[in-house]
Amino acid sequence: MKNSTIWFATICIQALLLVGLVVREELVLRGGARVVLAVDAVDPMDLLSGRYIRVPLGIQRIDIQTVAHPGVTPSAGETVYVRLEEQAGQFEAVEISSGPVDQARGPWARAVAMAPWTGQQNSPWLRLDYSVDRFYIPDTGGDPSVLRRENGERFRIQAVARIAGDGRVVIEDLLVDGVPYAEWNAQRKD
Repeated sequence: MKNSTIWFATICIQALLLVGLVVREELVLRGGARVVLAVDAVDPMDLLSGRYIRVPLGIQRIDIQTVAHPGVTPSAGETVYVRLEEQAGQFEAVEISSGPVDQARGPWARAVAMAPWTGQQNSPWLRLDYSVDRFYIPDTGGDPSVLRRENGERFRIQAVARIAGDGRVVIEDLLVDGVPYAEWNAQRKD
């Protein structure tokens, strides 16, 4: 085989992998269940990743004393599914399952249990990783996690996410005081 053929095949395989990742995310954004989740946004600086707002989901920390779960607290590294229900305009965790779930009962988000914080081995809090925590913003865009309203209060920030049938979570947008990010950014008066 010629070197140019091997090089071309390698480039094609890489391009197909990239296209596959984009298509996979787009399918979730188009067909996944839409949920609005509380976040505690922060603005880290990372020159290599671009400009983004870190948006840890409110459902990443669950009080297992108030949320139904399988009895045994999931151990670190175990995959779990979290059933969400809408409560007061946003979705909250109401049940945790470690096995197959019935999507007809509502959206189930897939997560991986994380180790408890140091020194909190008997903590009632379960830490979960949903593999989403960033919302990218334009270089010239406003950052609602550091800006404040005219009266000095912080903006209320929520993530609009889509949940696929397999439980994968993809962030679609941010709501800043109930307004989509692009609209909020266009209206700001900095």
